[in-house]
Amino acid sequence: MLIDFRQLWPKYNIHPKGVLHVGANVGEEAPVYLELGVKKQIWIEANPEIFEKLKRNIAGNPEATALNYCIGDEEGKDVIFHVSNNGSQSSSVLELGTHLQEHPDVHYVKDIPMKTKRLDNIFQNLDGYDFLNCDCQGFDLNVVKGLGQLLSGFRWVYIEVNTSQVYKNCALLPEVEEYFGKFGLTKREFKFPPNKTWGDCLFTINQ
Repeated sequence: MLIDFRQLWPKYNIHPKGVLHVGANVGEEAPVYLELGVKKQIWIEANPEIFEKLKRNIAGNPEATALNYCIGDEEGKDVIFHVSNNGSQSSSVLELGTHLQEHPDVHYVKDIPMKTKRLDNIFQNLDGYDFLNCDCQGFDLNVVKGLGQLLSGFRWVYIEVNTSQVYKNCALLPEVEEYFGKFGLTKREFKFPPNKTWGDCLFTINQ
């Protein structure tokens, strides 16, 4: 996370009942969630190898659940999940775009055929989960669209966004803003690393 939740949450009065985190990697944010008092956690990670590490890292929290799915906006779509060489942090179902120039040391090393699942087909409801963290490497808006109307239950969304084609055919920030606006979610804060066209953004429900 580019913006430290320890400062972000008090600033925007964020007090979740539960967190849904898609694009979990190994669950590095888990201790921070616990420190901030959020025990209810659902973690979703596509990479089956990384998923095993994720399960071990959250095993100490009985209220945390880990699921191994490739999430998208279509159910059962055949995709290739590309695994990157940087601890899978840049892994995506999309091909690398300007990422190749911004991070020339990063490349894909393995392809895994997968089928996508929609979040609203996995969950009938997400009552008790009102903070969404989405870190899906250019595929983030597709993941969010897979929530369907379940998105209306979220008060806060922390999501990776792009202002160029960091990944080929990825949604850009204005498109993300437009979609969230339909659900009453407004951009509040964002942070980009120096000289990069990707970053993290916080959306909150309109007060």
